[in-house]
Amino acid sequence: MPATPEPGSGHAFGAEPTLTRANALLTGAAAIGELGHLLRIELRSSTVEPMPLVLLGCRVVGPAALSAPARRRAMHAVRAHHTGLTSHIVACGGKVWDGVREADALCAFLLQNGVPEAALERESTSRSTRQNAHYAAELLLPRGLQRVWLVTCDWHMGRALRSFQGAGFDPEPLPALSPAIPISSGLMRSGRERVCLAVDALLTRGFSRV
Repeated sequence: MPATPEPGSGHAFGAEPTLTRANALLTGAAAIGELGHLLRIELRSSTVEPMPLVLLGCRVVGPAALSAPARRRAMHAVRAHHTGLTSHIVACGGKVWDGVREADALCAFLLQNGVPEAALERESTSRSTRQNAHYAAELLLPRGLQRVWLVTCDWHMGRALRSFQGAGFDPEPLPALSPAIPISSGLMRSGRERVCLAVDALLTRGFSRV
């Protein structure tokens, strides 16, 4: 009989029991309803354990007003908190949009949707995916927090995983699903991500551990 993998021991996409259970929890929460009506699901499986969650930012439009991709990511983090997958969320993003920093807007949104301030930590320096990973590593790795849930858009997850692995993390992906787009737009986005992934692979080669 094959050995049962340890909780969260998979690398990137490898921990199938962990990811299956985790995504089932989030899917179940999403099906119940939005915001204050999310179901708290008791964790009954040893294949899932609470870990810090790193939420990657993108464009925001106000103090707690997010672009559609940022909102999808943030709601995924809200569900992860409410279903018990995490009690510690690091909101990443140092870019400023219309006077509002990404990490601050994300945290304001999370607070509005039931995540307590004590569960939140801001990483307000990064301006790229690679920097998200580097500055999150400065915060978490010295505390021995190497294993994290990683939340970003599904189409961005491959590049994000590479950057976080390069920074010394053992990340587990929790992708926020994006709506369907035209084939031509999808091909353009896929091509752009492949180029960025290749650049990130070069930049993160030998990335120093914090």
